[in-house]
Amino acid sequence: MSTSSEDREEIRDLVARYCLYIDTGQADRWAGLWTEDGEFDLGGGHVVSGRTALREHAAQMPVGQTHHLAVNLVIDVDKDQATCEESTMLTSKGAIVMVARVHDECRRVEGAWRLAKKSFTIDPM
Repeated sequence: MSTSSEDREEIRDLVARYCLYIDTGQADRWAGLWTEDGEFDLGGGHVVSGRTALREHAAQMPVGQTHHLAVNLVIDVDKDQATCEESTMLTSKGAIVMVARVHDECRRVEGAWRLAKKSFTIDPM
């Protein structure tokens, strides 16, 4: 059984892989970070639900032009459920195109942490 410290480190790694895989065009690996019923709320009424739709979303992202930066992760673990609050910045071709607060709901599935829901609250630019 892992400790809360180990769980938090695994969730930090999950968020880092989320950023790396979406930015480098690894749509299958990115989709694999989510639960089967994962839900990605991009704000403005745009929600992507289910691993297949999440993979299709990731496959549409431009490769090599974006960097997702997630910082200031605050992670709370309760058995096989966790939440993560973070700040995120997205750059494209060197320019900041989005800054947001992010709320993640994570679930341990077969011993591995997965994203169950990710919600963005985008700051006005």
